[in-house]
Amino acid sequence: MSEAQIVVYPKPADVSQAAAIRIGEALSRAVAERGVAHWVTTGGSTPGPIYRHLADSPLRETVPWEHVHLWWSDERWVRPDDILSNALACWDLLLRNAPIPLEQVHVIPIAPAMDSGEGPDAVAERYAATMRAAFMELDPFGFPRMDVILVGVGSDGHLFSVFPDSVTWDDPRWVQAVSAPTHIAPHVARVTLHGALVTAARRPIVVMYGAPKAAILGRLFGSPIDTRRLPAQLARRTGAVWLLDEAAASGIPPSVPVIHVAASPDAGPTGLPRIQEVQGVQAMVDPDRIVPARDGTPIAVFRSGVATAGTRPLVVVHGTGADHLTFRVVAPTLGIRRVIHAIDRRGRGRSGDAPMAYSIEREFEDLAAVAEALAVEAGEPVDVLGHSFGGRCALGASLLTRSIRRIVCYEGAPPRDAGPHSAYEPAWLLSTLAEDLSRGDLEGLLERFMRTVVGMDDTGMARFRADPVWPLRVAAAPTILREMGASNDPAAGLDALAHATVPILQVLGSESRPSFRLNTEALDSRLAAGRVSVIEGAAHAAHHTHPHAFVRVVETFLDEPDTGVGA
Repeated sequence: MSEAQIVVYPKPADVSQAAAIRIGEALSRAVAERGVAHWVTTGGSTPGPIYRHLADSPLRETVPWEHVHLWWSDERWVRPDDILSNALACWDLLLRNAPIPLEQVHVIPIAPAMDSGEGPDAVAERYAATMRAAFMELDPFGFPRMDVILVGVGSDGHLFSVFPDSVTWDDPRWVQAVSAPTHIAPHVARVTLHGALVTAARRPIVVMYGAPKAAILGRLFGSPIDTRRLPAQLARRTGAVWLLDEAAASGIPPSVPVIHVAASPDAGPTGLPRIQEVQGVQAMVDPDRIVPARDGTPIAVFRSGVATAGTRPLVVVHGTGADHLTFRVVAPTLGIRRVIHAIDRRGRGRSGDAPMAYSIEREFEDLAAVAEALAVEAGEPVDVLGHSFGGRCALGASLLTRSIRRIVCYEGAPPRDAGPHSAYEPAWLLSTLAEDLSRGDLEGLLERFMRTVVGMDDTGMARFRADPVWPLRVAAAPTILREMGASNDPAAGLDALAHATVPILQVLGSESRPSFRLNTEALDSRLAAGRVSVIEGAAHAAHHTHPHAFVRVVETFLDEPDTGVGA
């Protein structure tokens, strides 16, 4: 097998930009030569930043998207709004802006099969039939010749959902069902394309970022070709290109030729890094705007969605331990009819910090500054959706500005009193988390918080750890302690926040811990224009577990006409 080209860039941001450009070039060339382009994309954390580049200028305007067919290399046996879905990020980051006709977006049809009681084998057969109907050119071995395939590689050397020593090698079908892997998360069944599509493709593009990828790259390029043991070695073929950052490329044996590309600027126009890398996981690229807080701290704001008549901009505010990505499941649906502005609160994600001067009042001021900036732009007050601690920030911000029209607060009420039934956490927790922090055990700190305060069980914890954002959450774990401490500030207490006068919908999950219900009811009894809605079957993370019900409750409230009471 002849060798692929390996190109090394200084930073993950450079890799994602280069990948987007190469994908755009390959698609444009295919359309020019054949009138149509077939692109297979991948899942995991790899494609997110690439989608953002493709959906932005100039690629959004220059790629002939109307002639592109989009396919997926594999999909997990989950619904399309599940955080584990490979298609979810593509809908959010690419397809809202890149005008690919919907009939040419070929999602692996997991959800219809779930609804009808069919299994992965039936889905595989149906997806293969869809591919055959697209009249693609075949390679000499009868596999479809895709124009470009974006490939991510797992730590075990798998590509797509073709795992080492997989039985799929003995099955010539284009699309195959795969049992839930036991050696690598998430442990769910899959539907995958055959690995041979990599060898059939005109242009495979492999993208790998971060130091954790160095070890497997050493094996892939330092070992004899054995694609059953290391399936990703299929992409060592002529015509394939591997795009790596310096950290990942450090594992490539010195004897393997690589091309090093000169450095690009370290920062974008905001002065912030273009991509934040935490243990090889990339957050979104540059925020759409930076709003200076009252103390000068930069607050990052990410815009999505489409404005329609009768809707206001919606600012979404994450809770403790999270960042703006926590809304990635519900934002695409919320954004169908309204513009969404997701912020990173101070001290995490793409925003700045002033840790020595931290207080919850600063959080209130930050959100008030964002609301005021967006209200000036829109010419009218904005709506705010806050989850947990973010809901408390929304309540506090409404006391500082007239630029907030309505608030949806999901389980963000302050404790009604100092009693044990109202407390969100036991008295011993803060000191125990401080001990975790002093030992440098950030994962333990985060898990202890999620289990004790949020009420996450073993299953939920396993899914959370398998989520691509887990390393980002671990990196932000030190902020948990200060926010728990800030909750005791009188400015965040019931007496203070009950003075909010804008219309406020508090939302509860029926399965949440009793303290959430008790405190929500206590706040509602004192609000001038409050009400409570319950999402049945949900707990604290309804925006992930019950996204459709969550969106329905939010939109119903925001779409109500203003009556002048509290408005």
